[in-house]
Parts: sequence; structure tokens; C-alpha cells
Amino acid sequence: MKPRLTNPVVVVVFVLLVIHSWANAQTESNDSLRYYYDKVIQPNHSDDLLKAYVFFENQRAEAQIRQDTAAMIYNLQLISIIEIDLGLLYESEETAVAIINLLDAQPAHPNLQEEYRRAYNQLGRIYRQLKHSDQSIHYYQKSLSYTQQRIDSIILLNNMGNLYRDQNKEDLAQAYYTEAYAKSLNPLETLQYARILHNRFYNKAMEGTPGTIDSLLKAKKLREQFNDQRGLYSSFRGLAMVAHAGGNKEQALNYAENAFQLALQINSLTFLKDAYALKIELGVNPDFQNYKAITDSLDNLRLKEQNAYASLKYNVAKEREQTLAFKLQQERERTQKQRYQAIIIIVLIIGLFLFYILRLRYKKAKELEIYNTETRISKKVHDEVANDVYRVMTKLQEPKSFSSDVLDDLEEIYTKTRDISRENSFIDLDENFAETLNELLLAYNNQNCNVITRNSQTIRWEVINNNKKRAVYRILQELLTNMKKHSGATLVIINFKQNEKKITVEYRDNGAGSTLHKKNGLQNVENRIFVLNGTITFETEPGKGFKTRFTL
Repeated sequence: MKPRLTNPVVVVVFVLLVIHSWANAQTESNDSLRYYYDKVIQPNHSDDLLKAYVFFENQRAEAQIRQDTAAMIYNLQLISIIEIDLGLLYESEETAVAIINLLDAQPAHPNLQEEYRRAYNQLGRIYRQLKHSDQSIHYYQKSLSYTQQRIDSIILLNNMGNLYRDQNKEDLAQAYYTEAYAKSLNPLETLQYARILHNRFYNKAMEGTPGTIDSLLKAKKLREQFNDQRGLYSSFRGLAMVAHAGGNKEQALNYAENAFQLALQINSLTFLKDAYALKIELGVNPDFQNYKAITDSLDNLRLKEQNAYASLKYNVAKEREQTLAFKLQQERERTQKQRYQAIIIIVLIIGLFLFYILRLRYKKAKELEIYNTETRISKKVHDEVANDVYRVMTKLQEPKSFSSDVLDDLEEIYTKTRDISRENSFIDLDENFAETLNELLLAYNNQNCNVITRNSQTIRWEVINNNKKRAVYRILQELLTNMKKHSGATLVIINFKQNEKKITVEYRDNGAGSTLHKKNGLQNVENRIFVLNGTITFETEPGKGFKTRFTL
């Protein structure tokens, strides 16, 4: 039989198994956190930071799924430290700002003070390395305003002292070191005390102030007691520089060698590079080639780390996006595809509708143009030719009235017929259009009227489409015909302008002018312009001639 969970013994055993599994999972999780935390705080291999980044980025992603803001902030803090240690200062700045944004979104709580302190301290570190001193001191001071523990204020005061020392403002640096020194006089904080002791008296020792070397030696001893290798390296380096400044070369080289051996133990290219630089500075020139090789190796490694980090960050972000939002992405793509399809369909419908409207409009315009042309020709034939023919026929019916006047009348009828034919004849719109247009204008230039053209030779008719060329020809023909019949002008000026594929024509004469009525010819002109989406203006008054300007 299978044990049932209603049995008290079975229930107890089951609960104990669950608690045991949970405890093991928690222990493994805590062990992993500690393992990768140590890689961030004290990396021993070139890929430690990258491994830690992967771990804490995954932790941050999981915390985001759980909506665990506190865990997100913790993991982002470690990611920001990794980025600054890799030299990715702007990325680290972005991460620190993201932490502050998360903090600002939370309700006010005393526990957030410590998180603000860390975030602002991180920004201070970043801006110090970016050489933005004013911003760095601003964020250090903000961090100090959130400090609740004395040990944290000591760290910040030391950081601010270092910042002013970078700027060679020794008085300000000493002021912060002195304040930090006063706060660090506590046996429980000996490592911090050693750091402040060394920083406070280092410059004084370099200047040869009596008794200060003892403070540096005391700081070294404290670091030895706590096996603080990185701090001890700083002590040996500082003592080497002080001995060198005091002229004790042998002692300086001894301290430099101790620093070098520590750099080998720390197993960091950064420390090795600095140790070789120290030995070179103190005069051990044979090691220069080793120093150069380490420097090149470190620079290449940093470049490799930054490239690997950038690629890793991209891959992690891509994987996270696929893991956390795959279905959402599919829905977004489907919605976007439907939206694009709808847009394409709407555009096609609108395009077809516009095409139909334009085609219908063009067809109506062409029909109107044909109708107007036929009407105009019919009216001209009736008014100008038919009546004259009838008059001549009447004269011929009376033999006595036949004279040379009949021949003149016939010549006049012939001229009118020729003009009508010319107005509606074929127009050469291809290579000879400029010549064709010039012949039209010359036909109206006679002893009674002088037709002057400007800039006509500059027009590149080959880029103007045939519809526009035909319109220009017919419009000028209409204007000149009206001028000849009605205005009595003695001077006509026609000016041409071109802007890429657009052409503008200005026409003016000194004729009698009139009150503007858009009938017959002028209405035809306006229709031609509107069919081609052009513009036209008319100006005329009695006794002031006629002027028009149109653009196609």
C-alpha cells in the first residue's frame, strides 16, 4: 500500500524532507553568492569578473521576474562594481543611476539609506576616474549625508581625501584624512585605521617630517597582522617612495622588491604592472622590458575583457529577453504584422481611390478641353470665317460690285483660316520645341508690336514633360492672340524662369487693358493651368495693360 498523507507520521516525514531540501537549496544558493561575491571583491584570474557578471546578471533577471526590488538593487550594485573594475565607466554609471531610480520609486524607508549611500559612493568613484572632480565630490558628499555607520563615513572621508590629493590640493586632502583618522581610533577597525594612518602621513613623510615614517611602519604592521595583501602592497610601495625621496636607495629597492613579491602573490597584472613601474622609477632599468611586456599584456587583456564583456552583455540580454518575453514578443510581432498589413491595405485602397479620382479628373479635364477647343474653333469659324465668306458671296452675286475689294476680303479670310489652323495645329514637343516656341513668338512680332523674350535660351526644355510644354505653347498663343485682337499693344515682354522641373512664365503688355472677366480665352488658359496642378494670376485695369504669371 502507498502511504497516505493523512497519516501523521508520513506528514511529519514529508515536512522534514521538504525543509531539508529547502535548506540544502538555500545553502547552495548562499554558497554561490559568496563564491561569486569574492570574485568581485578580490578577483584572482582574468575571467573572474566575467564569470561573476554572468552570475549576478542572471540573479538580477530572476529577481525582476519575482519583482524583488531589494534583490535587483543588490545584484545591480555588484554589476556596477564589475563594470568599473573592467574600465567600463559609462556602463557602470548607467547601472548606478538605474539603482537610484529603483530606490526613488520605493516608499521612504530607513533601510534604503544604506543603498543610497552605496549608489552615490559608486558614482563618486566613477566620476573620480573620469576626472570629473566636481561631480565626484558632489556624489561623495551626498553619500556621506546618507551614512549611518562610522566605518562608512571613514571610507568616504578617505575617498574624498584621495580625490583632493589627485588634484594636488594637499591641505584639503589632509583635512579629510585628519577627520577620518579621528573617527578610526578604534581597535575594532584596525584595517581602516591602517589605511587612514598611511594616507594621512604619507605626504608628510615624503617631505621628511620627523616621526611620520613611524606612522607608515605602524600601518604596515597592522596590515601584516590581518594579512591584508593589497593594503600591505600599498604600504611597501609608499615606504619605497619615501626612502627614495630621503636618498636611501638600498632601503627603497628593498621595499620595492617586497612590493614586487606581494604583486606576484596577489597574481594581478595591475599590481605587477605597478610593481615593475616602481622598480623602474627607482632605477632598476634591466626590468624595463618585463614591465613593457606586462603593460602590453594588461592592455590587451583589458581590451579583450571589454570586448568579451560587451559581447557577453549582449548575449545575456538577448537570452533574457527570449526567456522572459518570448510570448509577448510573438504577440507584438503578430500585432505589428497585422498593423503593417492593415496599413498596406489602406494605402492600396487610398492609392486606387486617388488613382481613380485623378484619372476621372484627367478624363473630365481632357473632355472639357476637347469641348472648349471644338466650341472655340466652331465659334471662330462661324464668327470670323463664315460671316466673311457669306459677305464675299453676296458681293459676287452683284457683278457690278466685283472689284479689288473682293480679293482683299478673300486674303483676309485666308489669313483668319491660317490663324485658326495654326492655333490648333500639331506642336513639335521633342528636340525642336525651343525653335517651335520661338517661331510662335516671332509670328506676333511685327512693325506694330514688338515682342521681347527674356531668358528663353536658358530653359532646359528636355527636363520639362510634354504636357507642360504643350500648355506653355497654347497659353502664350492664347495670350498673344487676345493681345493682337483686343489690346492694341505695341510692346509685349515675356520672361522665362526655371526651377528644376518647374517653369514660370511672366507675360505683360502695354495694351488698353480692361476690367478682368475670365471668359473664353482666359478661361481656357486657367483650365489648362489647373489640369496640370499649376498656378496663375491675372492683373489688368483699363488703360494699364495686361499682366499674367503662371507656374507649371
